Amino acid sequence: MLRLAILLALLLPATASAKLVFFQTPSHNIGCVYSSSPAYLRCDIRSGLKPPPVRPKGCQNDWTYGYRLGRRGSSRTVCAGDTVLKGNARVLDYEQTWTGGPFGCTSLRLGLYCSNKDSYGFFLSRGHSYRFNSNLRATRIRTPTGKIGCEYQYLPPISIRCDVNGGIKPLPPKPRSCEFDWGAGFGLRTRGKASVVCTSGAINFPPQRTLRYGEAWRPPGFKCRSRRKGLTCRNKVRHGFFLSSQRAYRF
Repeated sequence: MLRLAILLALLLPATASAKLVFFQTPSHNIGCVYSSSPAYLRCDIRSGLKPPPVRPKGCQNDWTYGYRLGRRGSSRTVCAGDTVLKGNARVLDYEQTWTGGPFGCTSLRLGLYCSNKDSYGFFLSRGHSYRFNSNLRATRIRTPTGKIGCEYQYLPPISIRCDVNGGIKPLPPKPRSCEFDWGAGFGLRTRGKASVVCTSGAINFPPQRTLRYGEAWRPPGFKCRSRRKGLTCRNKVRHGFFLSSQRAYRF
């Protein structure tokens, strides 16, 4: 069981000169600590990791409630008898990003996404938590508002898909033979016209790289550009789509 009241000295090993920074999400379900020396980031989730990870080898304590990330390389499951959840820690509001040393964390209504400079990291939420590597992060982007998310599918048939929160406006007719939800966004292959997405799954969730206004995302065969008015994507034959929270269309 997590110990909600612990002495600071019992947290994680740190040198006497280490800087410790605590923060938490608005729901108070996720709490983190950053240490400057040695550099690490640890985040715990009060509701537990879902699905529960495999017990780390040699672990004699709790291992189902947090991840730890070093300066470089992949994250690992925390094995500890304490917690970094602190009720008086600074709240990282939704859509805000915290940075410290080689780490960055973005608070979203979906959950908390953290990574190091190697683009390894983890995502924590009440419903689902996981670790990721740099390859997975490179296939997904989001606009600065977080309202539009895209994913590059590098296995044949090669394609991109972009969804907008609230769906396409105006909502297009239901695609023929579609048996799931439709209208979340558009799909586009390297050739041909864009199609209306028909699926039961979502893609606008971390890990993602933020595509800042004016920047271009160029997965092989495609080009997407982020602007304040929305996101425009094209394929090799100049077919594509435009997405924003107010309107969307194909061309």
